[in-house]
Amino acid sequence: MLAARLHGNSDLRVEEVAEPDAVGPGQVRVRPQWCGICGTDLHEYAHGPLFTPPENLPQVIGHVFCGTCYYCLRGRQGLRDQVKILVSASQGA
Repeated sequence: MLAARLHGNSDLRVEEVAEPDAVGPGQVRVRPQWCGICGTDLHEYAHGPLFTPPENLPQVIGHVFCGTCYYCLRGRQGLRDQVKILVSASQGA
């Protein structure tokens, strides 16, 4: 499958990567019909890596998942005091 992978500051490449492993209990796999780029991804590309540890590059940059804090409940995940980027083993080099 094709994925946009961050290799470093201002270095984003569309590359062929392996399909993710089978999903586990409580997980689902979706096939997006379209997607966008969130603000975190833009900052990670233009000024980063900020949230992605350099030793994890290259990787498919993730997204902020909704939680239960004040900001998440209001759809303002980017304002959280802690932002975590998820990385799966299949996304690395």
